[in-house]
Amino acid sequence: LFKAAGAPCCTSTVYRLYSAARSSGFCSAMAQVNGISQPQLTPETQQMVEEWLELDKNSKTSAEIRNLADVGNESELQARLGSRMTFGTAGLRALMGAGYSRMNDLTVIQTTQGFACYVKEQFGAEEYQKRGVVIGYDARHNSLRFAELAACVFLNSGFKVYLFSEYTPTPFTPYVVKTHSCLAGVMVTASHNPMEYNGYKVYWANGSQIIPPHDSRIQGHITRNLTPWPTSWDTTILKDNPKVTDPLPSVLDGYFSDIQRYCYRRSENASLGVKVTYSPMHGVGGDAVRRSFKAFNLPEFIPVKEQQHIDQ
Repeated sequence: LFKAAGAPCCTSTVYRLYSAARSSGFCSAMAQVNGISQPQLTPETQQMVEEWLELDKNSKTSAEIRNLADVGNESELQARLGSRMTFGTAGLRALMGAGYSRMNDLTVIQTTQGFACYVKEQFGAEEYQKRGVVIGYDARHNSLRFAELAACVFLNSGFKVYLFSEYTPTPFTPYVVKTHSCLAGVMVTASHNPMEYNGYKVYWANGSQIIPPHDSRIQGHITRNLTPWPTSWDTTILKDNPKVTDPLPSVLDGYFSDIQRYCYRRSENASLGVKVTYSPMHGVGGDAVRRSFKAFNLPEFIPVKEQQHIDQ
């Protein structure tokens, strides 16, 4: 109907026209004809829906919000759009899905824009162009997508970016922060949480997770950079970009050698009579833990075979 009337056919415009029609009584009249009661959203919620649809370029999460609005699910829309995830010392962690209170493309972009601005403010242009940041990710749903969006934002902000070419255990990211003298690191993971969750873990230049007051200051920069920059959605910038480097080869060469500095009884470890069983839960750490046991000269662990590989 709206397209036939000559209105622009973007998601937010269509929804605004639809909302206006509902408010004017057009849809109420249609509901009476069809015998259907059409719930109404409060003006505040309706405005939040329109804002989300204006900012979000992901068709799946846009559809989630649009569908909730269509059925008038006020409480769910308020839960998703009425508050934001709070950036803390552990970064972010939440259910995946549409809305500011969840992990999705838009909130990852907003978070990374704020974080990039804060790092630039703390270190200056020469340092962030030379030292850059490292970004890792696990095997959860959307982890690679979120990592690529984060890398895209940093690249378009002038950063050098170390982006892993495949999923890795969490410790690899702070390891690269230290060995490559990066200014910061991002690890997309929700650790032990259920599969519906994901997260955005942040490391500072010392290789440790951030501490106050960095967390509140980063949160402040996020809230000042909520509108996606024109280039933030375009991940094609990652392809064959000379400012993007895969740190995985150097990690595999160095990590398992370096950790041996913390092995103090290597000769005794091989004769330990203790049996160890290990589950990587989501299949990410199996090979790394196996190589770590070997580096410490420990007997091989007994794997939980059903959990050794990621779910496809």
